Amino acid sequence: MGIFFILFFCLLLISFCAYSIHCSLLLNISIVIFFIYALVIWIFLDTVTVWAIILSSILYFTFIPGINIFAGITLLSMTCAVHFMFFINNRALTSLEKKESALRTDVIRKRRSKQIYEIKNLMEKILRLGQLKNMSERLPKGYDKKAIIDYVISYTSEIIGKGSLIRIYLLDPDMKALSVAAKRWISEPKLIFPENDCISRYILNKGSAVLVNDIEQDKKFNLSSDFPFKSIAAVPIMDIERVYGIIRIDSVYKNIFTLSDQKSLVNIAHLAGLAINNARLYSLKLKLAVTDSLTGLKTHAFFKDSLDKLIQNKKKFCIIFIDVDDFKRVNDTYGHVVGDKVLIYISKKINDIQADITARYGGEEFSLIIKNINLETGVKTAENIRKSIESLHIVIRRKKVNITVSIGVAVYPKSAASAETIMRKVDHAMYMAKNKGKNRIEAVL
Repeated sequence: MGIFFILFFCLLLISFCAYSIHCSLLLNISIVIFFIYALVIWIFLDTVTVWAIILSSILYFTFIPGINIFAGITLLSMTCAVHFMFFINNRALTSLEKKESALRTDVIRKRRSKQIYEIKNLMEKILRLGQLKNMSERLPKGYDKKAIIDYVISYTSEIIGKGSLIRIYLLDPDMKALSVAAKRWISEPKLIFPENDCISRYILNKGSAVLVNDIEQDKKFNLSSDFPFKSIAAVPIMDIERVYGIIRIDSVYKNIFTLSDQKSLVNIAHLAGLAINNARLYSLKLKLAVTDSLTGLKTHAFFKDSLDKLIQNKKKFCIIFIDVDDFKRVNDTYGHVVGDKVLIYISKKINDIQADITARYGGEEFSLIIKNINLETGVKTAENIRKSIESLHIVIRRKKVNITVSIGVAVYPKSAASAETIMRKVDHAMYMAKNKGKNRIEAVL
């Protein structure tokens, strides 16, 4: 800014000297330079210098009248014009700044709105993760599917807290029929409604969630106007591989459920699916642990444990011990694959008796426990088994193979008072049947 003042005073001094010595040429040159200088000032927008020029013009015009008044008027007009241009420019600049400020404000507002939305979504995700953590910690472990379903329906009611009725559907083991495993009324009296409708079938077939906030306006499912519920939120219970069922919430009011409710319901259903699958696998593991893989009957270990428990509880029962006659000859003649098929045929016939416990004792030996029958009834049951196996039509390589069995029968506590003794006696009775010609029954008296 200092250079503007220096130039201004130099021009002022030159014009004053030219005016004093009546040198019109020098005075006119100084006026032209003033014009150029004013243009420079206008470019750099030096407000202080502009006002200094205006003041000097007024001094020219006031204190030195009559002598080249044209110079003073010119300077005054010029500086006023410069100042007016400066004012217009400043005003335009202020307007532009306001527009830019408004744009910046709008951008900031939009950015803040987006940040608020993102924070809200993040808080909802954190809430849902907390809900999942809480549910996973409290979810029943093990193979009790009923306990899992009861907890899921209770937790759904607690977390969603909306609607009139919560239902959990489960598929049967064959993955065909869908039935209600549990339901809970929340706020409304019990209404009459179909348990399975097109919405449940749609979810089962598509494996996708459904959110309907107004049944009357919905065009997808076209439910009748007398349908008792107006809003529905439902999701499939599934793991990665398969669908196990459906969690569904119905309300008699419109526009009850939100997308956030649906997301929470999806998370609950996912954990429920994992828990149900774990229960299924655990139950399968227990079953495999006590089930013979070839025949499907109980294992030797399971039979022994059951026998010990019955004797501890002093329960009356009958033991039927079966051994396949000449089974080694079948294996040696036709091979072990054929031998396994023979054992499967025999186990099916034995299983038809529907004893309390039917087990493959080992190799070609089978054992049955039937509660609360006497020795006479046990012998009759053994005779039915013997006849049914003898009548088996087993064709191997276009040749009929006759299979027979030898059977021993004993009862507790008449035959023996301990597990070890009764097993030794019934085994001895079975070998007596073999020694007497096979395909017969011997009882422990």
